[in-house]
Amino acid sequence: KRMKEAMAIEEKVFGTRNIRTVAFTMYDLAHMLWAKNDLDAALAQFNDCLAVRVKLGGSRANKAVINVLADMAGVHHDKGDLDASLKLYEECLTLSEALYKTREHPSIEHVVSEVASI
Repeated sequence: KRMKEAMAIEEKVFGTRNIRTVAFTMYDLAHMLWAKNDLDAALAQFNDCLAVRVKLGGSRANKAVINVLADMAGVHHDKGDLDASLKLYEECLTLSEALYKTREHPSIEHVVSEVASI
């Protein structure tokens, strides 16, 4: 409840949802919902956060967006929707390779190991 209140205050103060602090709060709220096993609400919040982070970063090939996509893949995995999870992890892999210009990066290793777990 307090996290939603904080997000509403941030939006009112900054006048937009496209401010980095609002995006961080949205991300934190999504993680809290995930931890509470409110998976549909967590996905909805991650989707909102994703839209803001794409707008802030100018593209999907940035670390903040990739992190949200990976978390969304994890939520889908927890829901038992392995096809959706795999699709998102594969997108993370593609975006990470484009961002880091190599497959030999710690962030990419993490995504590959998550794909292998499906």
